[in-house]
Amino acid sequence: MSNLANVLRDQGRYDDARPLYERAVGIFEKALGPEHPGLAWTLTNLALLESAQGHDERAEVLLTRGMAIREKTFGPNHPEVGLSLGQLAKLDLKRGRYNDSETGARRALAILKKSQGIQPTEIARVLDILAVIDTQAGRYAEAEPRFQRASTLRERACPAIIPTSRTFWITTQPFLARPLVPMRQKRWPIAPRRSGRSGRAR
Repeated sequence: MSNLANVLRDQGRYDDARPLYERAVGIFEKALGPEHPGLAWTLTNLALLESAQGHDERAEVLLTRGMAIREKTFGPNHPEVGLSLGQLAKLDLKRGRYNDSETGARRALAILKKSQGIQPTEIARVLDILAVIDTQAGRYAEAEPRFQRASTLRERACPAIIPTSRTFWITTQPFLARPLVPMRQKRWPIAPRRSGRSGRAR
């Protein structure tokens, strides 16, 4: 059911995908309980749909719940927790919450780099997030090697895909499915740092 919903979501058929995701969540909760790790994947997929439709607050609630399940089941340094952190960091970046995004992405990167069996493209996605934040903050000396490292990881994983020389792309999730601006061309201010966030599992 979730696989069919994924296909429909990727085709942009959100109204068809949503009831399938919601039904899958209900089945998981009834059959296996509300904290089963398999539920976290369905929550994540539903969150991607919510974000693709611009419902970012709903997406955050779902991603946060999924991460909490993974942390409780596997521990705070499990690679699936790292993946959740990366997804939340993408969402924060989309919403202009740069400090939260950077904090989550750094933690995700630290976990994923130590994990066995993680696809290089997963690490590349997190490096992209950090590089975009560096670029927006004017930290070009830090941004460029991160972009280059992400590009190298993708080339090794998918040799047929060659990124454009000065423009870098994040197309793997609906959160940032658009080209990034070329480096040194445009900057945005970094949002003020806040002391914490309510409702986010730690």
